[in-house]
This record gives sequence, C-alpha cells and structure tokens, in this order.
Amino acid sequence: MSTFKNQTMKISFKYIAIALLTVLISCNDATDIIQPGTLTEDKAYETVDDLNLGLNGAYGAYGANSIIQFNSVFTDNIKRGNANNGQYLEQFQWTLTITSPTASNIWFSRYNLINRVNRVLRGLDNIDIPEERQEEANSIKGQMLALRALSHFELLQYYTEDYLNPESLAVPIIDFVPPVDINADRNTVAETFDFIYNDLENARELLAGGSTDDQFYINENSVDAIKARVALFRGDYELAGNLADELVNKYPLANPSDYVEIFTDDGFEEVIWSLARGAGEGQIGSIFFFNEPNLGGDPIVEMSEELFNQFNDDDIRKTVNVGETSVPADNDYIINKYPGSVENLVNDYKIFRSSEMLLIRAEAEARAGNLSAAESSIAMLQDIRFTANVPADPSYGNLNDALQDILEERRIELSFEAHRFLDIKRIGEDLGTDITRIAGDCTSFSAASECTLPRTSFKFTLPIPDIELNANPGITQNTGY
Repeated sequence: MSTFKNQTMKISFKYIAIALLTVLISCNDATDIIQPGTLTEDKAYETVDDLNLGLNGAYGAYGANSIIQFNSVFTDNIKRGNANNGQYLEQFQWTLTITSPTASNIWFSRYNLINRVNRVLRGLDNIDIPEERQEEANSIKGQMLALRALSHFELLQYYTEDYLNPESLAVPIIDFVPPVDINADRNTVAETFDFIYNDLENARELLAGGSTDDQFYINENSVDAIKARVALFRGDYELAGNLADELVNKYPLANPSDYVEIFTDDGFEEVIWSLARGAGEGQIGSIFFFNEPNLGGDPIVEMSEELFNQFNDDDIRKTVNVGETSVPADNDYIINKYPGSVENLVNDYKIFRSSEMLLIRAEAEARAGNLSAAESSIAMLQDIRFTANVPADPSYGNLNDALQDILEERRIELSFEAHRFLDIKRIGEDLGTDITRIAGDCTSFSAASECTLPRTSFKFTLPIPDIELNANPGITQNTGY
C-alpha cells in the first residue's frame, strides 16, 4: 500500500464528491435531502477503491491543531509572542464558556470524523466485496473502527469530569449515521470505555498479520498504542503497562540524531503512528507563528520561561524544542518542535511514539508498587536523550515521588504534542498539582490577572458547546457551565 502522502496527490473527482457529500449531510441522513443530481452514498461507495478514498478522507479529517493549541496555551507551556495581537488571550486567561471556540472545535472535529467513519462503514456494508479484495476491505474496516474508537476516546478525555467513576457522564456514543432529528444524551464512562475497547478489539482482529512498515496507516501496533493510552486513563494499569512494554520492545527509542529527524519528518525511529500532512494541510507551526518558525517569523506565542528552564543543555530534547534564534537574555524562547518540511510550518503529526509507551510503562510500574522498575524505565529514557552528563538514576521513596517525576518527564518529552492539559487533569488530581505560571510568563499577556488555575476547577472539563445544546436540548451539561 502506498503512503497517505503519495495517495493525497491522486485525488479524483469522485473523492472530491465524496468529501462534499460528507460536508453536505454531516448532520442529516443522506436519505433526508436527496435532490436530482445529488451523489448519494450508494453511488459514492461502489467499489473498494471508493472505500480507500473514504479512508484517506477520514485520515485527512483528523485535526490535530485544536488539541495541540489547547494543551499548549491553556497550561503553563507558553507565553505571549512578540507578534501577538491578542490571539489566544481568552484561552490563556482560562476563559471557558459554552460559546468558546475551544469547546466547539474539539467537539465538532471529532464528531465530524466519527460521521465520516460511520458513512464509510455503512458504504462498506452495502457493497459486494470481491473475494480477492476482502483482505483489503477488512483492513479499511479495521482502520475505520480504530479511528472511531480514538475519536470517542479523545472526546471522553476532554468532556468527562471523572474518568475513574463508571457512572460519570462521558459523551454520546455514535456508531451509526444519525438522522436529522436525533436526540443523543451522554453515555456513561463505563459504557463509553467498553465501546472503545470493543471497537479496538474488532479493529485489531481485522488488522492482524497486516503490514506494520507504513507509519501513516493504522496497523495492529497502532491499535495497541491507542489501547495502552485508553487503559491508562481508565485506570487499567496492568493492561496499559503490558501493552506499552510490548511496543517499547518493538519500537526502540531513537538515538539523538534520529530523534531530531523525527520532528523534521526525515526519520521515523520510534514512531508508531504518524499523520501525514502535505502542503496546505493542517500547518501545526501556524499555531505558534504567523510566518516562519524563528524569532523573525512573527511568533504568536513562545515557549514559557518556566518550561525553557526545565530543559538541560545536554538533553537533545532542548535542541528539538527550543529554536536557535531564541534569545534567553530577552526572554524570547522560540518553539522549534514543528520547524516545517514540505513548506513553512507544515509537519506530520506523530500521534504515538514509543517514548510515550515507556512513560506509560513507568507509571503502570509505579502504581503497581514496583518503584524500582519505574526508576529504571525513566532512567532508560534519560540515558538515550542526554548526549552528555546523563543524570543519576531517579530514586522514588513513594508513589507520589514517582508520579511527580513522571509528570515532569512527560512535560519535557511530550511538550507541544497535546498532552500537558490532560496530564495535569489526570496525574495532577493525584498530586494536587495546579496549572501555575511564573510571574513573567503570566504577565506576558498584559490582561492576564490570575497565574494559577487550581486542579479543583471545573474548567479541567470542557463544556458541551452551545451549538450542540441548541440542536440537542436533552444533552446534559458539565458542572460549572
């Protein structure tokens, strides 16, 4: 199978029509609005080739910018850039209401993707698959189920108050193409996790034995990575640790030079699954810059001074994250993680890397009471990331010591990869860790007045957006909104 990057160059008229069909009927069933000349789904999905186009459309619909931006700006990882004219001010100030773009961007991005997936799955069920292409159709279905599971999980992460309470409200499960008059209330945490697990199990079965050489498509290892992350949030630490351990062994950590190439899109060491992005698609760097990823490229936001101070000069992660044009004497810390490759500000989005799996393994070990194993896992990561003067192996006296170190290591390793807010929400609850900005970072936005958001704040769960409330008045809102 050719990579998604190559396939995106082969967009046909029919693909454009399929994409348009999805947009036109994203809220309505296709049968509700049929008009003369309309390309209906029975025509859009007639062959396995059509299903492949739908698959690529689903990959293309996976938006990373909104979650990367939110996890960066809402937390303690950024400060105002010298070209900022008020961008992200409300988000930086922790202004979060039912009308906030943050609330709607993530909600509708993921439900749009779920809708695309369900339409392709319905198309797959309605066509005759030639025997010689059954394996290919199974692969498409497996990838679609994994995307649906991941989308539901990410919605659960942001819109659920308590992951560990089975009766807490999560999000509506949508495993069908909804009619226009649907009223879907929220499923419980237990129901949503069970649904996600079921989709992942079915996906893995369909993908078993397939190729694992193409990082741009979901395979059985990608499914295991999703499930490891899901299990961590569910509190199923044994499963999370076992899956993570297997993936760390399959995907060795990148050495320093290879690590740099991961983020210039020149290498794929330790990458389990990456979203391919080409010219004009999802420019991650545009979150941070107006023009180019350097001090003269009009930075919208910069790395916070506090985060900058967490990086050691001998740690290759400083080279990857901190731009060469930074001027610490002037408190200018340029974000370099997405330097652009295809054109300015365009990079692939590495969704899963084995370093995250190693951190999941460390946390699972710590929560199981095996502190020495957790120490070894963190030491393993630091040993390969430091080019000189490797720190002494960590020593944990208790679970909280381990969790605090793991939280700090996750901040360094996964910075600007859409983890920080969720890490504080999850691990911070155990530790009583708040979002706390040092004075210089906090006041970089002159209108900012509060420098600490307590972990007890209801704002660690996003509100159901007003557009959803208006269209679906029976849905239950989160506390505080």
